[in-house]
Amino acid sequence: MRRLGIKLGVALVTLGTLSGMAVPSVASAKQAPSFKNSDLQRYYKSAKSKTAFHFKSVKSGKRVQNYLVLGDFGKQVGIRYGVPTTTFKLSNRGRTLSCKYRLINFKTTNKQTPQASLSKKTYNFKLTKKSATKFTTKLSTTKQRYLSTSGKTYTYTLTKKNPAKSYANKYAKPTLTKQVSQALDIQYPDVSAAERQKATTKQVNQYLKTLVANFNLK
Repeated sequence: MRRLGIKLGVALVTLGTLSGMAVPSVASAKQAPSFKNSDLQRYYKSAKSKTAFHFKSVKSGKRVQNYLVLGDFGKQVGIRYGVPTTTFKLSNRGRTLSCKYRLINFKTTNKQTPQASLSKKTYNFKLTKKSATKFTTKLSTTKQRYLSTSGKTYTYTLTKKNPAKSYANKYAKPTLTKQVSQALDIQYPDVSAAERQKATTKQVNQYLKTLVANFNLK
């Protein structure tokens, strides 16, 4: 049986600390009358945008680095990482949290492990607390979406449960299945439909597993 597959351009990501960056403390929100420290330790999900995000602290050696992790499970499936560059700021009587960050870009050379580098541009986004579990923020309208101060506004629900696996299966899986299936049909026209379907299922499941792992960022 021939081994079928296409290149999806996704690899398991492991991030340590990146030099030259400030490490903002999530505890900076303790004084806020609306935002709670626990708000920054949970997950934000939006079914309408098919995205979810969270703040993640990763220990590497003696240092702890904070990350902003955005999972896009919609049309442009993928995980985007940001590194906050300053301490989070609160305004609007503690209801709005502002964050400045730089995106992490990945470059793969000669099929090696992707190398991470920080964007030169600094990005901003604001997260406004509407109720105990409802927050609003904006997503850019670019092909690869990111949290921004401009773009389209979405309402996110705060949750203790990690939404990555359910969002991956509900939103990302149909998109990926279509993409992989079409690519295999073109690349392997002489292979039976049953074999192509089997290969599609296997590759999509592998991709979804990696997608969830990258969102969790351990």
